[in-house]
Amino acid sequence: MNRTTNSFLKGMGAGVIAGAAMLTAGKMMMNSKSTKHALTKGTSKAFRAVGDFVEGVQTLMK
Repeated sequence: MNRTTNSFLKGMGAGVIAGAAMLTAGKMMMNSKSTKHALTKGTSKAFRAVGDFVEGVQTLMK
């Protein structure tokens, strides 16, 4: 049961973080001042940071 709970929590954490990244990307898209290049650069940085964070959480859960 403990393994199932940990797996569920990992999935929930990854989902919350992915949702936050999408929210950030959406806010950047709605900002009229940002250009396509700035949006692409900012989004890629956000996803890289999210990936690193999820990796760190998964490492801690092991």
